[in-house]
Amino acid sequence: MSGDKIKINVLFDGRKFSLNIYPGHEEFVRRAVKRADDELKSFRLQYDVSDGADILRMMLLKTVAEKEIVEQEHEAERRQLERLSEELVKSASRIVESDEE
Repeated sequence: MSGDKIKINVLFDGRKFSLNIYPGHEEFVRRAVKRADDELKSFRLQYDVSDGADILRMMLLKTVAEKEIVEQEHEAERRQLERLSEELVKSASRIVESDEE
């Protein structure tokens, strides 16, 4: 993405953080920070863990696992689209060949 980055301040876990982002990403970044903050609060309530670093590690593991699942699903969808595309090309070729006869 081209253009200059802007600095925004966000609040996560009661702490202020400054982030340099592209202006078009601000809405998404703020939404992600809110979601992460909500998830952090949820983890604190759900698990009896007093160490904040352990909670963040648990969140990281969950996030990476979810990302892996999404990537695998996308890969399966990509392969399916590839197969469908090949079938479409074969079908189109047969139609063209039959029209030429």
